[in-house]
Amino acid sequence: MKESIVRLASASPAVIGVALAVGAVPAAAQSGDESAPATQSEAPATDAPADAASDASGLGEIIVTAQRRSENLQRVPVTVSAINSQSLTSANIMSGTELGKVVPALTIQPNSSSVLLFLRGIGSNVSAVGSEASVAFYVDGVYYSRLFPGLVRLNNIERVEVLKGPQGTLYGRNSSGGLVNVITRDPEPGAPTTGEVSFGYGNYETIDATGYVAYNLADNLAIDVAGVVHHQNKGFGTNLGTGEDVVKSSTRGIRSKLVYEPGPDTVIKLTGEYVTDKGDFAQSTHFRHNRQGFIDGSGALPTLGFFDTNKDYTNANTSREYGASLRIQQDVGFANITNTIAYHDIKQLNEFDADLSPKTLQHTSLFSYGKELINDFQIASKGGSATDWTVGVFYTDQKQGYNPAYIGLGDTASLEIFSNSRVRSIAGYGEARFPIVGGLKGTVGFRYTRDRLTGNGRVNLVAPDQLPSPAGPVLVPDLLPAASAGYTFTKATFKLVLDYQFTPDVFGYASFSRGYKGATFNMIPFDVTPTKPELLDAYEAGLKTELFDRHVRINLAGFHYELKNPQVIIIPDSGTISTENAGAAEIDGAEIELTLVPVTGLNLRASGIYLDARYTDYKNAPLYVANPNFPFGNLSPTSGSADGNMLPYAPKWAFNAGGDYTFDVGGGSVTLGGNVAFASRTFFQPDNRLFQGSQAIVDAYLEYKFGESGLSLKAYGQNLTNRHFYTGAVEFGNAAGDLGFPAAPRTYGMTLRYKY
Repeated sequence: MKESIVRLASASPAVIGVALAVGAVPAAAQSGDESAPATQSEAPATDAPADAASDASGLGEIIVTAQRRSENLQRVPVTVSAINSQSLTSANIMSGTELGKVVPALTIQPNSSSVLLFLRGIGSNVSAVGSEASVAFYVDGVYYSRLFPGLVRLNNIERVEVLKGPQGTLYGRNSSGGLVNVITRDPEPGAPTTGEVSFGYGNYETIDATGYVAYNLADNLAIDVAGVVHHQNKGFGTNLGTGEDVVKSSTRGIRSKLVYEPGPDTVIKLTGEYVTDKGDFAQSTHFRHNRQGFIDGSGALPTLGFFDTNKDYTNANTSREYGASLRIQQDVGFANITNTIAYHDIKQLNEFDADLSPKTLQHTSLFSYGKELINDFQIASKGGSATDWTVGVFYTDQKQGYNPAYIGLGDTASLEIFSNSRVRSIAGYGEARFPIVGGLKGTVGFRYTRDRLTGNGRVNLVAPDQLPSPAGPVLVPDLLPAASAGYTFTKATFKLVLDYQFTPDVFGYASFSRGYKGATFNMIPFDVTPTKPELLDAYEAGLKTELFDRHVRINLAGFHYELKNPQVIIIPDSGTISTENAGAAEIDGAEIELTLVPVTGLNLRASGIYLDARYTDYKNAPLYVANPNFPFGNLSPTSGSADGNMLPYAPKWAFNAGGDYTFDVGGGSVTLGGNVAFASRTFFQPDNRLFQGSQAIVDAYLEYKFGESGLSLKAYGQNLTNRHFYTGAVEFGNAAGDLGFPAAPRTYGMTLRYKY
């Protein structure tokens, strides 16, 4: 019975969850650090230059909190890319989803319902509810198990730190491939009121408005509020079936932080946020001119414009998130104690015309939810100690599911799928860095994780009621009877590092670490057998240098990864969502990050990565070929070996180059900035059949600041050459054939900004 239901439950491309399209540069840490209270003996974050790259005497110090304490980036034995707000502007980055433009090792793919992260070839294209990312995402040290594009649009970002390789011995949740930590600004008690507002207008009738204000309520109490509005009124394409614009988005968000310092040794931070996001996404029904047809086999779909569709209704994706966190930091003399408790609540509705045509063949509506409670307790040594140490306990309770998911079966019936997943995880972790002899230091880290995974689900057959709205009366209850399952997984992971300060300006390190990503259930429909956890062994060596009287910074890293049981999303011949484990993969790579300040006002940066990321054991991979008996579509996939194939979203070469130049003009100043991001051929599926060829994306901006008034006017352009390219693609074993997901075309506009 279950097999027959699976064959009926054909899912839309977005449901399948394949990803679509959030160089180290100076970043000065501010009071947004998650480190201990300002009374700690480490150099406070605010001691770093606010603009570390504008000093003609050389590059300023980069302060990061990659190891949960404020440290100079060039002395941290971890590969970290740090991007401050100035560098985000220089690269013309307008959303966190574009961070890959300045961190070539990072790919952030927003799709219909979530944002997926890939780092050095490690990542998961599974966007279905219940699955966690292989690369973790944090905001101010608070873990987010699930993201959507609106969550990374807020404008109060102080800097972003991208940590590469497993990080479980210092950060609460498991992360097999690394993590992205977004640090937002803190309001400062006792400081004067500051603020910033901007209004921008661009092509496709796009409005972008942001606001930020930090206000001192008392000598020991301050609050800030940050808000964002993004509205694209005109789409990149048209749905010829309805005449509506398609491929457009709208975001509203607000975030506020309250900082209270009741005494010299205590800091309390209370943060709240509310974000809504609505839009649809591009679906190209002629990926690289491959053949595609009606899923009932009645003929070929017509060729359309790159962003156009032809459906009987337009996809709609709506997301809403609210959350809060409370962090208490206490200096207890011998150490700093920090406890963070956070809660997130997400609801989403994703509606898809899954047959991709003007016929009523298959409609899909997914009503999903996610609730997450987190508590992270940590004790860290004071700065200046002979040994830097951190110990902690992390707990999370995550509930996610579909309540319900509707899979339309033409005009006759629909499947009503209920599925729920819950993960309760507790982990103890710790890390210590200690001197050995001379400039040689060692680091030892350990983590023990216990995950309790439970889930349940059932399927009804219901009558359609003007889908994509909720379906009508139940025709057959418990078509797939209720089922439930529970499993417990435990894993010990670790980290070993040696680092050496060769000279004041040359620092090297070598490490071996193990990362872990938990198991997950298939949810549409619910399957009582979960996937296996992922396990990554990472070997790495790096060198960090500052040359020519600190006018040039060059950081290098080489690494070898051995990945066991990578979780892969596939499409069986029925078209159902299914997450399975490949056997193993290996990744070899090297990175370089370069920053230069050759003359006053000129900041240059470049970074690049080489990857050789391949499956070494994937004997049961789905392999697709075009149907030779019809002018459209693919045959049902066969099971075969993908050994030696490249991992998805892991281009062999990727680099970026850019910078900005500021000079005085007429009582004000002009800044010219630009960025070029290149990626070589990128495969989208394990069989390496669908790919995007090499591409380079060019962005630029011109900004004029009106003296000391705080007023500025900026003109910008993204994808200036108007490249048409794909950020993802899926393949179906039926007449639908292959489906590509186009990236945004050329966009441009102007922004008026005022700071006070």
